[in-house]
Amino acid sequence: MTKEHSVLASTRGVFFDLDGTLIDSVEIFLAAYRYAIKHGANIDISENQITDALGPNEAGVIKSIAGEKWEHCLELFYQFESNSIESISTFFGIENLLKFSHANGARIALITGRGERHANLLLDRFGLRQYFSSIKYGDEDRWNKSDSIRDTATELGVAISDTVYIGDSSSDVVAALESGSTPILANWSKRLEVSAAVRSNALVFDSPNELLAWLKCWLTH
Repeated sequence: MTKEHSVLASTRGVFFDLDGTLIDSVEIFLAAYRYAIKHGANIDISENQITDALGPNEAGVIKSIAGEKWEHCLELFYQFESNSIESISTFFGIENLLKFSHANGARIALITGRGERHANLLLDRFGLRQYFSSIKYGDEDRWNKSDSIRDTATELGVAISDTVYIGDSSSDVVAALESGSTPILANWSKRLEVSAAVRSNALVFDSPNELLAWLKCWLTH
């Protein structure tokens, strides 16, 4: 834990990102983007170019890079991920985190930049859908996480100031701040670079078990 952790004990909404937060999938989806765009549009793309384009869902990211060949590239992306799904796993301790939050009355939601098709594939693969009262997916045309966080709080009857949003990227922290939610940086993936300036605006935890220890105080007092 790299920052003093203090929020109001009344906080009851626990909202999660998917990739790099619940499941260890960032390496695979970056490889899927590179493969799909190379083989579908004959464009060599760097990891930094991919991460810079993230915001819209998979279709939106690929469309912005591959142009008119985006539909073929998108199918290649899905094929690559489907063929690699056995290499993906949840992070150790995630299910305990979700079970505890649920058992202690938190309203749990998933807010992901993923499109619905493969977000659902991953949720079903790991049996995670059962924990979420609400699921919000990414938009093809725009970055919509901050709106989704606010909308989810309203939907679940939780004040936005009484929610946390847990994600692994700089954009997750920014989305939480823009929405009025408390940002928590899931620092256990360590796959995406997050600047010190962004970290300073979030509660930072290095493992799901460390976050669980904090939630045990937060949700029960």
